[in-house]
Amino acid sequence: MLCFSERNELLFFNTNYNTCYKNSVGIKDYENMISIYPNPANNVIVIENTDNLGFHSISILNIQGQTVREYDVASTQLDVSDITAGIYFIKFSTSSGNIIQKIVINQ
Repeated sequence: MLCFSERNELLFFNTNYNTCYKNSVGIKDYENMISIYPNPANNVIVIENTDNLGFHSISILNIQGQTVREYDVASTQLDVSDITAGIYFIKFSTSSGNIIQKIVINQ
């Protein structure tokens, strides 16, 4: 199992993989559509939305699937300077489903 979500909340993510997504249309390679760097990050995460996916929300989740921070959907740089070091997930909600990628924050 890659991941498990319930009521749009990530409850499980297999850390052996870099991404998890659900898509009602079909399988797509989202890793090539969104670039996130640097990873690990210290203060800022840069997002390159190369295919101009329409985001409904951008959020960072802890390993329990709880939302730590939400960002404006137009953001291309996410300030993570006050988030405690650890493993997190960045979730992009789109009309096709959620795209979730693992990120590491170092402080």
